[in-house]
Order: sequence, then C-alpha cells, then structure tokens
Amino acid sequence: PIPSEEKVKYYLSSDRKLSADLNNIKEGNINYKINYHITSGNCSRYNSVTGLYRNGPTHYADRKDISSKLLTFTSPAFDENITLTGHPLIDLQWSCDANDAYVFVYLEDIAPDGSVTYVTEGSFRPLQRKVSETDYKYPASYHSYKQEDALPYKAGETVQLTFDCIPVSYQFKKGHSLQIAIAGSDLEHFDFPSEIPSEFNINCSKANVSSIEIPFVKDKTF
Repeated sequence: PIPSEEKVKYYLSSDRKLSADLNNIKEGNINYKINYHITSGNCSRYNSVTGLYRNGPTHYADRKDISSKLLTFTSPAFDENITLTGHPLIDLQWSCDANDAYVFVYLEDIAPDGSVTYVTEGSFRPLQRKVSETDYKYPASYHSYKQEDALPYKAGETVQLTFDCIPVSYQFKKGHSLQIAIAGSDLEHFDFPSEIPSEFNINCSKANVSSIEIPFVKDKTF
C-alpha cells in the first residue's frame, strides 16, 4: 500500500445511502428485482478480448440511465478532492431466490449535475465464497475458484460475499459522491447462471454489516 493510504469503510444503509459511521445506518433488508437487460456496454473493458472491439476503443458513457435500474448506495459529497488507489473491497450480507446467481458491483462517481462515471467493478458467484489460505500476498479474502472448494448455495440463505474490485487509481473531485451499483446480469458479456434468480436481498444491519472498504490517498502531493 501507499504510505499515505487511509482505508475508509462505508456501510450500506437500507435508505440506500453509504455511511462511514456504522451508528448512522438505517437497518433493514433491501429487495432488488433483477433487470436482465442490464449490460456494461458494447465498449466496455471486456470488448478488448472479444470481437466487440470493433465497436471502438474501451470507454464508458454516462451511466445515469443504467444505474437508475440497479440497486444503488450513495455516499455524501466529498468536501475535498480525494484519490482512490488500490482494491476496493466488497462485503455483502446477501441472499437470492435461486440456487445460483452472478453478482456484479460497480463503483461509480456521481457528479453534482447528476452524471454517473464508471470507476471500477467486481463480480462474484456465491458458490465461490469459501475463503482459502494462500501463500500469496493478497489485499482481499482469497478464493481459490477451484471446483473442490465450491460451496453450493441454497435459495433464501443469507451468506457473506467478500470480494475485491479491479484495482484502480481515480480522483473524486470536491462535491462529487461515491456510489456502488449492484446488478445481477451483464447481458452482452456473461451467460445466465445455472438457475436464474428474480431478486436479490441485501441485509443492512449493525450486527451483520454490508460494506465497501475504499483505499484513499489524501496526500495532495501524490
């Protein structure tokens, strides 16, 4: 990590806000009806390794419309410029109504004018949730993704999903907010799971928290 790094944990609140103070969250369960028309776009990072590269160089347009169809949680506006550098870490108390699912979490920048900019993302499958030991120095809970380590998921069961987002360095400007957007599909890039859920539930409580940890660098000389 960078010497001036400060890890800040934001807790998911049932009023769809992100709070750095656990005592300020509103407890409860949030239900999200999965929209299977959602896609990260035909110019997303995936396209550089598929025939979709013909659509042009990788870029993400304003995600305001897409994000409005996802389960979002938004932080207060920053009172100064602040830089994220490293792996954002996701920790969800999660359930769904099928025995399999894909979970996508997008990290976004909300500007004062309401525009939404893609920052990074992480994705996960519940059956991969077993935390394994490793000799690697890894910034997040380590999952082997091996078949023998699979933990079958049962519909309706609340489980903890811990995974990291793709590392990135990105500056949020003063007056902007951080947002996470949770989806259950990326239509143009991922097949449907073996069983297709219709909804996710996220538990937001002080006893069993859902959160995102952000590695910020506040040193303005960085």
